[in-house]
Amino acid sequence: MIYCLGNTNYDIVFDRGAISSGAPGGSKLNTAVSAGRLGLPVRLISRAGNDKLGKNVVAFLEENGVDTSLFYLDEKFKTNLALAFLDDNKNASYLHYGYEQVYFQAPHINFRDGDFLLFGSTFAIARPTDRVVDEVLQQTQGKQVMRIYDPNIRKKCADIDSASDEALKRMGRSHIIKISDEDLEAMNLTVNYLNNNLPGCILIVTRREKDVSLFYNNKELRVKPPEINPVSTVGAGDGFNAGIISALHQKQITPLHLDKMTKNDWQGVIESGNAIANEVCRRKENYVDLKTEI
Repeated sequence: MIYCLGNTNYDIVFDRGAISSGAPGGSKLNTAVSAGRLGLPVRLISRAGNDKLGKNVVAFLEENGVDTSLFYLDEKFKTNLALAFLDDNKNASYLHYGYEQVYFQAPHINFRDGDFLLFGSTFAIARPTDRVVDEVLQQTQGKQVMRIYDPNIRKKCADIDSASDEALKRMGRSHIIKISDEDLEAMNLTVNYLNNNLPGCILIVTRREKDVSLFYNNKELRVKPPEINPVSTVGAGDGFNAGIISALHQKQITPLHLDKMTKNDWQGVIESGNAIANEVCRRKENYVDLKTEI
């Protein structure tokens, strides 16, 4: 099973000043929907308001193959809104409305060897939801669960106390870190620093349309993504996560296998990530098309 842990929003996208689209969003939700549409077993751990939007989100997830047994509808608040504004290159900037960080009791999860856990964003480092992440991570101890961390931290996180320190703690509890050049800039971190201080982690660095870099076993692999004319880049990184998880899941890779993976193995994983990210960029939605195959 693939578990995605994070915040849920309803996204409204503006292109040239006009509303272009609206759909359920949130980085881990986006990954979960792409994974569900790819036919992967996926479960989203999150919550929304017990309102019309929240109920629509649940229905949408279920229609797209995402298990919602760990998705909570809360009477105490309304479903969050995220406004995405596309620039001329279709890159997005965001405004968020609502109660992004609302604590809920972490569910008991019967993790099994071979499962995957994807987590990240402000949900993983800001109080009080960081406690939910800690409680879920604790439940993976002693199991061969692949922990994948995507900080997804932009300049918006500058106001969070010790954002970089908290993110580094999460990196230290992960097997694979997928980080963007924007994340590195926002946290004032470098690839060399991460490689030197997190020697046991697999580090994947994305740079929008530029090469993806993979650092593993003191080696570096660069993979150039195919060129496209994007409709929107909203959800591209989340699609990339769905792609690499899909490749690892299909090959039944567990943490025990990471040291044995070859350059060709990793090349295939990164190419899978690029393929799904590119499919997302060709659409107004934040996820791949239902008919996508990899």
